[in-house]
Amino acid sequence: IEIDEDAGTVRVERDFARDGAISLAGDHPIAEFAWSIALLGGGTDYAVRDTQLSDLVPDADRAGNAALGIMSSIGTPLFEAGRLVGALFVAATKPRDWTVPEIALLHDTGERLWTTIQRARADGALREREALLAATLATDLIERLRVSDQLRASEERFRQFGDASSDVLWIRDAKTRRLEYLSPAVETIFGQSVAMAMAEPGQGLGPDAWTDMILPADRAHVQGSIARIWTGERVRYEYRIRRADGELRWLRSTGFPMRGPDGTIERVGGIGQDVTELKRTEAAFQQAQKMQALGQLTGGIAHDFNNMLQGITGSLEMAQQRLATGRATEAPRFLAAAKDAAVRAAGLTRRLLAFASRRQMEPQALDVDT
Repeated sequence: IEIDEDAGTVRVERDFARDGAISLAGDHPIAEFAWSIALLGGGTDYAVRDTQLSDLVPDADRAGNAALGIMSSIGTPLFEAGRLVGALFVAATKPRDWTVPEIALLHDTGERLWTTIQRARADGALREREALLAATLATDLIERLRVSDQLRASEERFRQFGDASSDVLWIRDAKTRRLEYLSPAVETIFGQSVAMAMAEPGQGLGPDAWTDMILPADRAHVQGSIARIWTGERVRYEYRIRRADGELRWLRSTGFPMRGPDGTIERVGGIGQDVTELKRTEAAFQQAQKMQALGQLTGGIAHDFNNMLQGITGSLEMAQQRLATGRATEAPRFLAAAKDAAVRAAGLTRRLLAFASRRQMEPQALDVDT
């Protein structure tokens, strides 16, 4: 815009309206922009998230901004000989949280635009070159803001995904190793808030306090896995933690490098999943399998023992009959069969005892005389 305080007018020489915004091209009473001109007169940029709520906008000007479709705006001043003569504005039709890079982009574009306009005027090529330059720079500014909007929307979708996830999502800067993002699930799994986990060392638990929760037996494995991630590997590893409340949890983590356009590792990300219930289920299943195998083993042993006992009792009965009928010479044969069955039963018993004690049988030669 061009500001003519003597005439009390503001001219919007050219604007670029999109997404249903109202074009402001043309002349306007300076009063319609009085609050923004007053802010820019101090020589600094400004950013207003919501013109209907911001303390920077007088109550009397809120309705006028709403009528023009200016619900949010940022502006940078243009000075000539120490006098405010113009400004570069970007307005939105709904409240918007302007970022520091966006404000810096507007300021840089305003300086480039104003410098080139002044040169064009000095060369005498006034309106056409001004218009062409304004169109080029404004188009570039709008495109970069559009990309910024897309990036912001993408970041918001990721944040919504992370907030809703029951797994811990995290991202660390490759140079500083500091956490850039940590999802709220860290409180459920580790028992510590996001703010405490991301605090500077000495101001909270700190970003590496979680390593103190790892069981000593698992720490070397975790440290080795993380070291591999920093070298560019995608690593999946499991470990146990002991929370501050004493609860033991099993975690399964996947870490991976995040590379920049040139292939260098700019960040490292990861997903941590609580698999405590899965581990309990697996342990219960394994126990059930053991009990099933033990039942089958017990049934087989009972069957073998029954056969051996039948051999013993049957042989003894036959020997008893031979003795009762005066056929004593035949009895030793049945007694020998009973003894053989008893020896086999004793051998089975020894093997069972060895299995129960988890010891391997080691036969040794003995001197029966000593």
